[in-house]
Amino acid sequence: MDRLTVAKIALALAGVGMFAYGVRAEDTVVRWIGIGLVVVAFLLRFFKTTKPD
Repeated sequence: MDRLTVAKIALALAGVGMFAYGVRAEDTVVRWIGIGLVVVAFLLRFFKTTKPD
């Protein structure tokens, strides 16, 4: 796996984890940070990776 794929997976998992913690702790700020991380992971989907020959 390349670095971009690892970053997408890490951001998505961190976002889901933070969102779940925010729901459990009833903290809206943490929830929004979690949503933001998932959105960033989604937007990274549109970046193209270059494959070496």
